[in-house]
Amino acid sequence: MSIANFILPAVFVVFYLGVVRPRQKQMKALQDQRKSVGVGNDVVLTSGIFGRVVSIGDDEAHIEIAPQTIIRIDRRAIARTVPVAIAVSSSEESA
Repeated sequence: MSIANFILPAVFVVFYLGVVRPRQKQMKALQDQRKSVGVGNDVVLTSGIFGRVVSIGDDEAHIEIAPQTIIRIDRRAIARTVPVAIAVSSSEESA
């Protein structure tokens, strides 16, 4: 038996555990976060725009980015939700 018979499978295992598995966990967490977004949540879009969800469907959402300014986006463009404390302090600073 050659040492190469042990090294090659070990490289694949290390690659899977070090790269593939963490990426799968990250994608699962992102999908769960996007599914949990609902009407009234403050969100940040992938473009960096902050807004509040007005309505949401399976593939798209309507986001209010300013008073009486609503945009329609693809639901996948929601990068993350904004914690309430940050959303409140941002709106107070702009007033």
